[in-house]
Amino acid sequence: MRRFLMAITLSLITSCHLSQTPSDNSVKISPIPEIPRQELTENITENIEKKIDGIPRTLKINMTLTSPDDLRIKPGELVKAGQTLSDRVSEKRSLLEKKKLLEISLEQVSRKIPEPLKPLSLPNMPKLPEANFSKEEAVIKKAEMSLFEKGEIVKKQKKLIAALDSLEKGDIERDAIMHEQGKLAIFELKYLQSKVNLESALASLNSAKADRKYEEYKHSLEQQKRLLELQRQKLSYQEANSKYIENLRQQEFRKASINTQIATVEEKLGSLVAVTSPFDGKIRKINYESQNNNYILATATLDTTEATT
Repeated sequence: MRRFLMAITLSLITSCHLSQTPSDNSVKISPIPEIPRQELTENITENIEKKIDGIPRTLKINMTLTSPDDLRIKPGELVKAGQTLSDRVSEKRSLLEKKKLLEISLEQVSRKIPEPLKPLSLPNMPKLPEANFSKEEAVIKKAEMSLFEKGEIVKKQKKLIAALDSLEKGDIERDAIMHEQGKLAIFELKYLQSKVNLESALASLNSAKADRKYEEYKHSLEQQKRLLELQRQKLSYQEANSKYIENLRQQEFRKASINTQIATVEEKLGSLVAVTSPFDGKIRKINYESQNNNYILATATLDTTEATT
């Protein structure tokens, strides 16, 4: 086919050159410069080699690899349009594992932080009943009356004995005086007993008053303890609430950080597209052009003419 096109082209050029012989009466026409056979052949060959039906004869396909194992082709291999030429599977796997770990971390970080318990309101402290010493005072009053009565009896008995003693003392008088003196001794003993009872009643009153003061003291201490407990609970709640707010702030910061990392990983995953062949053909060669950090730039040369042979 190439030889046929070249022959036709040369034939047309030669015939045009021979038919244009100059005459004296005709307008002189500048001769068409002859195109060198080699240049014409190269141009035709170049045009033919570039495209056939709009498809390039050869196509260089650039691929970015993390390792040579990412290649899915080898030189001399026939490929179909849409067939995968390279795929960074190991990098995808690493990114997917990283994303999974980040999602687990995000789930853990997103757990609800318990709020601190508010301080409980303590029940009102019951008031002490009014002081009442009526019982003790009644006993004292009764003891005082008894002591007074016994004292009067003793006085009367002493007057009686004094009156009998002023009389002439016969046997009868002496016996009567001794009898009354015996009674006086009993009255005096009862008087002393009443006096002891009065002192005991007074002591009971004093003891009751002392007990009342002690109860009031304990009641006052209890009130102070309750106030201190309320203050302690309030301070404890404020501290726990401040810590709770700080934990919420740190939680949101960590969540935002992890979400940013997940978005970065997803963006990288989205950029890791597999390189596919646009046409049927044969892989002539694969060149490793350069390396940038951990990435390798490779170029595969695809010969589309081999697909039809």
